[in-house]
Amino acid sequence: MIAETIRIADALGVDLWLRGGWAMDFFLGSPTRDHTDIDWFARKRDIQPLARELPRSGWMSLSGPPADQQRDFGKHGEESSFALLDEDGSGHAVVAGGPWAGERWPDGMLDGPLGRIGSTACPVIGPFRPRPPTTSRATEHTLAASCVPTPSRG
Repeated sequence: MIAETIRIADALGVDLWLRGGWAMDFFLGSPTRDHTDIDWFARKRDIQPLARELPRSGWMSLSGPPADQQRDFGKHGEESSFALLDEDGSGHAVVAGGPWAGERWPDGMLDGPLGRIGSTACPVIGPFRPRPPTTSRATEHTLAASCVPTPSRG
């Protein structure tokens, strides 16, 4: 089903990125477990062509999150979910809709490698390292104080 979706997207000139468990498996080169769904990222501007073409291949539109945030399709008991991306004024990937519309995704997320399982290749989201949290001096002092052992009584 992943290969079929990639063929459809390629024929439409639509970019897709695997995310979730299948992204990890394609990154590693083999399945690590059974999956109940396929998670994708797609650009908001590309979802209409996909939504028209997937049903021609037997996929059915499913209800789910707000349609401007994610579109879900099912086939043979499998679900394929397309989280939608948009861009902010600086060209950064952002959540396209729903309650988190406009929130930035991590820089470089769409620059991941081409993953592969057997003869099927697909872009996967890039692994990223979260930035360490920033703390104020007052917070550092509080954290340090909480690490000081208390004397035992006895």
